[in-house]
Order: sequence, then structure tokens, then C-alpha cells
Amino acid sequence: MLPPDRCPRLNMPTLSVSCARLVLQLVNCVEAPSSKLTQLCSHIDRTLSDGSRLDLDEALRLIVQITEETGSADAGASAYDYFRPGQYDSQLYAIMSSATLGEALKTMARYSVLLSDGAPQALVEDEHEVGFHFLCLDSLGVPRQYIDCCMSIFMAMVHWLEPEHRPMPLKAAFSYPEPADRSRLEAVFGPHLSFSSPVNKLAFSLADCAKPLETANPTLRLYHLNFSDEELFKSQQRVSAMVKNLVLIGLTTGKGVVSLEQVARDLNLSMRTLQNRLDDEASGFQLIVDECRRDLARQLLYSTTDTITAISEKLGFCDHSAFHKAFNRWYACTPGAFRNGQAAS
Repeated sequence: MLPPDRCPRLNMPTLSVSCARLVLQLVNCVEAPSSKLTQLCSHIDRTLSDGSRLDLDEALRLIVQITEETGSADAGASAYDYFRPGQYDSQLYAIMSSATLGEALKTMARYSVLLSDGAPQALVEDEHEVGFHFLCLDSLGVPRQYIDCCMSIFMAMVHWLEPEHRPMPLKAAFSYPEPADRSRLEAVFGPHLSFSSPVNKLAFSLADCAKPLETANPTLRLYHLNFSDEELFKSQQRVSAMVKNLVLIGLTTGKGVVSLEQVARDLNLSMRTLQNRLDDEASGFQLIVDECRRDLARQLLYSTTDTITAISEKLGFCDHSAFHKAFNRWYACTPGAFRNGQAAS
């Protein structure tokens, strides 16, 4: 196992203005903010005032300071109380005009890149449940409070969509260790909690996800989806960031390596247009796949007990030797040596 200072860390994402402002609201949990906290809030407010996205590092500094001054490990879960649906920006209307809760969750996952461009969200459905996965949070080295914040905002949105039924998860899984006091988490997510999980996720019943939304409107939904798609490409997001999110979703949810054709279809682009846009950003589809595999290989070797063969298969390598060759190219050592802490710094 690698020492903490060599813990794998994927590229740090940024937050949308609306998301960052909700994090700012958490300062209301502090009865008497220190000058340090006040100055930090003012700095972030100035950053957001011109419409600039906020680096996640800055949001984490704020959450850590708020946690310190409240003395509460549950500060992040307070985001549930401060949630406003406008946090979802333009995609709010596409979400609320969905036919069912399940369709709304798919829409939330589709446009998650607009809210945070390096920590994608994905919907994974099987014959028993619908799971909403908060990907890469465990790889970013974020504190527990940020994970609670993200997942509490999501729960608040679900309850806003279904205010009478207020569906609760069949289970809520968190990547951090079990806290001594679970009462606040149980108030937001229900009693079926698990900890030290390989992924942060909330799982809902198929019956809950099939429930129709009172705000459903199929005609308006088409318009809102088109509008949100336009916003996706008018935003300051580089197309390479959106491609990376889709590749990460495929690799981390068991779907394997997505194809260029699949990604182009998901982004409503022709393959040629997508390739040209990646070329303009001095990137390429295979380069992005390679980068995602490299980062996830490092993460899985560090943070899981999965066998090297299992990791190789999860990352979509055709055989064990192909993974070894790729890993040696990335880190100049074998996967086994890396896991044992023998890789060069």
C-alpha cells in the first residue's frame, strides 16, 4: 500500500457558480465566523461574481474551515437544508419535465458535467434497483463533508421532485469509514447505510423510479433537452472534459471502454466533428481513454484489494500482459510493485 502522500489524485474539477454558491451557504452553520472564514467567503464570492467556475480546491478549503468552526462532522449534510432547485441551472427544466423519477435521474446524470466537470455521476440499473453513483470522489482526496454535501444536495432534489412521497434510498453507500454518530446521515438518507464502500452511491427501488412526476411534460421536455444540450456546448467546458467523463463512467460502472461512436452519439455530434474538436484541443479519443485507464489503475491498486487480473478486466484490457505493458509505460514499474510501494517517486 502506498503512503498517504502518494495517494492517487485525479485532475481536480471545478464547480459551477450555482453549486459553489450553495457551498457558500454552509457558512450559515457557523454562529460566529472567524475573520479567516469571512475572508475566505469574500474571496470566493469575488471569484463567482464574474461568472467564473470555482476550483474544487477552494470549495474544499471552505468546507474544511466551516467544519472546524462548527465542530460538527455533519456540516456537509447541512446542504440538504440549504438546497434550492435553481442550483441545477438550465437543466432543471429538463429534469422536472421528465416522465418519471427514473428518467429525471438519468437526466441529472447526463448533465452532471455542467455542475462539476471532473467528478461525473452515473445511473446504473439492474433487475433489483437503480443506483446513482457519485464517481471519482473517493479518488480526489476530498473530506467526508464534501461527499455528504454532494449526496445531500441530490437527496434534496429527489424530495423536491417527489414532495409527497419523498422516496428514501434502499441503501446509501459512502467511501469513508463509519462515523461514531450516524443520526444526521440517517435523517437525510434513511437507516440503510454502509461505509468504507468502493463507490459513493444511492440506490432506489424500481417502483420509486417508475413513479410519474407531477411536473412531467413530454412536449416541453424535448425543448428543454435541446436547450440543455446547447448550454452544454456553449459552456466553458472543453469537449475533452465531457469525453473524459463519459469514458470514466463506462470504466467505473462495469460498462467497459466506450467507443468513439458511443461518445459522439451521447454528445449529439458526428464522429468527425468530435474528432475535429478534440484535435482543436490538442487531444484525441484514444489519448483520453489511456489517461482514464492510467488514473483508474492507480486508484484501484491503491484503494481496493481487487486482484490485478480483476483490475485489468475492469479497465477493458484484452489480457493480463497488455495491462502490464501499459502500466509499465505509465509508471515504469509493474502493477504489483506499484501496489507494494516500490514505484519511483
